[in-house]
Amino acid sequence: MSASDLVRPLYDSLLWIRLFAACLIFYGALITVTGVGVLVAWVPMWIGVLLLMVSRSVKTACEKDDEQALVLSLVRLKTIFTILGLFSVALIIGSIYLVSYAIEKSLF
Repeated sequence: MSASDLVRPLYDSLLWIRLFAACLIFYGALITVTGVGVLVAWVPMWIGVLLLMVSRSVKTACEKDDEQALVLSLVRLKTIFTILGLFSVALIIGSIYLVSYAIEKSLF
């Protein structure tokens, strides 16, 4: 099986990958306007940029049957999932802290 065959499902969804990347970058730019948003705005922007790079390497892998481009796109996807996983854990921990603080201060 060639690299272009393996990457074909992602190649067929390049429009959606690029649209999602643009939305994440725009969302990151919007949340920088808030005070707290500045602390977390870089995460969606970073993921958006990585998705744009994934779309480029997927296109290269499919059109030129380039195995290295396929591997590069998979490495970038791994990075995206790692960022999302770590960020999700941090958000869960932060939420637990804020809920316990609210209960302690009788805010509910």
